[in-house]
Amino acid sequence: MRCVKVWLIMLAFAVFSAVNAEEPEVPETPEVPEEPQEVKKAKEPQEVKAADLAELLHNSKDLFTLRGNAISKRFPQLLWRSREKKTLYCPGAMLKNFCYSGEKIYDLQINVENQQISAFEVTIYTRGDAGKLSRSEVKEKLRQYSAALAAMTGGTRNRSFGKLGNIRLQTERYTGKNLIADLEFVSGKNDAAERITLKFMPVGVSGEKFRDSIKTSVASSSLSRKVIRKNGEHYILLPMVDQGEKGYCVPATVSRVLIYYGSDMDMHSVARLLNADPKSGTNVQRTVNTLRDMVSKLRVRFAERYQFELMRDARDYASFARRYNRIAKKMKVDTIPGRRPKEMPQMTYAVFKEIRNNRPIRDFRKYVKSCIDRGVPICWSIMVFPTDKAAGGDGKKIGGHMRLITGYCDNGNIIYSDSWGKGHEKKVIRTDDAIAITKRLFTLEPRR
Repeated sequence: MRCVKVWLIMLAFAVFSAVNAEEPEVPETPEVPEEPQEVKKAKEPQEVKAADLAELLHNSKDLFTLRGNAISKRFPQLLWRSREKKTLYCPGAMLKNFCYSGEKIYDLQINVENQQISAFEVTIYTRGDAGKLSRSEVKEKLRQYSAALAAMTGGTRNRSFGKLGNIRLQTERYTGKNLIADLEFVSGKNDAAERITLKFMPVGVSGEKFRDSIKTSVASSSLSRKVIRKNGEHYILLPMVDQGEKGYCVPATVSRVLIYYGSDMDMHSVARLLNADPKSGTNVQRTVNTLRDMVSKLRVRFAERYQFELMRDARDYASFARRYNRIAKKMKVDTIPGRRPKEMPQMTYAVFKEIRNNRPIRDFRKYVKSCIDRGVPICWSIMVFPTDKAAGGDGKKIGGHMRLITGYCDNGNIIYSDSWGKGHEKKVIRTDDAIAITKRLFTLEPRR
């Protein structure tokens, strides 16, 4: 990672130099590859001071004349979030090399419109990564950055507010001669902070109202054209949102789908909407209930296909335990309690899989094919067995996870994606294994 850290320092100064020098015509770069590239292990890092983005943003008057492809080509470590090349983002592992006015940042995003940079977003706080803030700490942070943006732009402050469920968005806009700067504060009830973001845009950008920006904007009829058909595979490449080390698999998954449909709902706003906990995760039933309530405001249709709850009631569990123990004895492995315990019992995957695969594989494939052929991804809630390292198994107990089913193969396999960043855009699993671990399947589709 020595070269990576050097690059990160070069990025601030190189971009700063580029925008203050005559910019040569940059040829278009080729299309982003349809399949993720191999992730290579970087070299050991050397201690280098983090590049301060405040210096770049406060001093570069011509930042928005740069072309997105020029930045992407010169600095390949910045990744396109999707094939449409509308957003460049910095992977989480590299964010530690940046700061803003000496403070750690938690997200860096560059928006591109008509091939030119249209917005530069720096997130300076997220509850999921930095922990909770007290009211006084929130107030001080907002005061500090409000004063900084006012001094930077020389503009007056205009406030706007938005609301969705338990999300509250407060935006302070400062308009200067050459730059617009927004201070966005996303919170929940009692002003509990979720996210604080600084957004920089060229003068003349009006911006959408919050209630409009969160709505999907693509037509359902256009989605089938996004399906990639290649070498016996049929799949969609959704925008990547990296949940990091947090238990935000559900917010990240839902955010990816909404962004794919043209909404601006980021992972942290979804986390607040769903009352997600960074440590324990998100209740899937609460997610389903909330999304059903929000369909008109998000301009989506919600449909649930399947639900499996092993511990739903004593009768269902007892029936399952009898079948499980019958097979377990034949396989000569440990049985599980006949009565429902307080926590999920430890089970052998081979036994569990044999029980679950009584469900018709053909029906599962048919459902997946019908969604993917229309360009609609499937939100896939699964059980994670301790030995399933690919899904985050901890080697101790059964857990839960949410990922996206994004395609199918002519040989019968299923294509899926985890919200863990580069290298997790497109993966393959056997259909019988997919069926075995499935807990819930549901879709969100645009209403247009």
